[in-house]
Amino acid sequence: MPYCPKCHTEYIEGFDTCADCHVLLVDDPPKALEPEPKLPPCDLGEPTLLFAGLNTLQADMLLALLAEQQIPAYKKSRGAGGYISVLMGTTSLGVEIYVPEQLLAKAREIAASCGFSEI
Repeated sequence: MPYCPKCHTEYIEGFDTCADCHVLLVDDPPKALEPEPKLPPCDLGEPTLLFAGLNTLQADMLLALLAEQQIPAYKKSRGAGGYISVLMGTTSLGVEIYVPEQLLAKAREIAASCGFSEI
């Protein structure tokens, strides 16, 4: 049976080109796709609130500062703020920034040195 080397579709005899990928079929079945490697668990503790009430621009600036210092962080919109920011581009409900518990002190120092005040 011929197979598509790109999308791995199996064809019946008589076909020589994949209808979707437009590549020549091969006789041997392609090797199974390897699963993506799993990331190791984070040993830095639970996500901890660093700041709350920031606007979207402030949150993005703070995330960039933390990323430069290799501190993992993420933002979360308050309430329906996620939906509002999709529709309007920003939210007036505020954004929260979370960092791993063990990096909270370092993240606070970085934020304070750049003018961000405590929550």
